[in-house]
Amino acid sequence: MDAGKGLHRQLPPPPQEEEQVADIRQEDILTIVIDANNQMTLNGDSIGISRIEQEVRKFAAVNPKHRVIAIETAPETTYDTYFQLQNAIVAAYKPLKCTPRVSETLR
Repeated sequence: MDAGKGLHRQLPPPPQEEEQVADIRQEDILTIVIDANNQMTLNGDSIGISRIEQEVRKFAAVNPKHRVIAIETAPETTYDTYFQLQNAIVAAYKPLKCTPRVSETLR
């Protein structure tokens, strides 16, 4: 594998013990779940990868720096599906000229 290639992702640093985690309003969280069969749901509704970019762009356009995208994946989720999702999220944020805040959880 060429070490100079791949997806550039910068995760936020872990919070310091004395730092308080900011309260996030429920309406500022978009939850995307990928199940063991690589099927996706967005806030509980079934969705295909082809619609993710459009839905994320609509969600983020309101206030992109205060929105959080929560991704939950099953251990059986394929890398291909996960990276397709990541690419769609990045593409949705590109015209907004800011970086998405993504919270990832393995179910």
